[in-house]
Amino acid sequence: MQTVCASLIILALSLLSACGFFEADALYKSGSQALERGEYQECIQQLEKAKALLPSASSVIRNNLGVCYDQVGRKKDAFYEYRQAVINNHQNNAALKNFHSNWKHFKQHGILVTGASANSIIEHMGEPDFKKKASDEIGEIWGYGNDQMLVIWARHTLENHNGKVSKID
Repeated sequence: MQTVCASLIILALSLLSACGFFEADALYKSGSQALERGEYQECIQQLEKAKALLPSASSVIRNNLGVCYDQVGRKKDAFYEYRQAVINNHQNNAALKNFHSNWKHFKQHGILVTGASANSIIEHMGEPDFKKKASDEIGEIWGYGNDQMLVIWARHTLENHNGKVSKID
């Protein structure tokens, strides 16, 4: 009897998961159509709901959400979504391109430059995905994304003891 009950519970949970997947897929499609029409707020609403239904949302959902955030001036949110898209799938060329474009934007606008404060970087780019103590001389190595993406695009930022960036790669 316990085996039958456990099987029924597993079946019910599987059906609920499948329903969530299909709903997220429909939201992704309607959000992507809104993106194509230039209706960015609608796109954001639909894709945020899709992401909420699938916490490990697909790379494509996250990239499209990042594009919508970019279009409405939410650079920090866009950068976060591009990072997550690449972390989920480092072969998503559109997400890689968008991540690189945002990284370049931050450098060109003086946000990610030698002498920038750590607080300013976090304010504009969000918390790094990891921080590692390098040495007393160097301070911390900050990373945005994952190892594969960092090697390709982001590399790292090095901080000195004054909380200022001493080197950008």
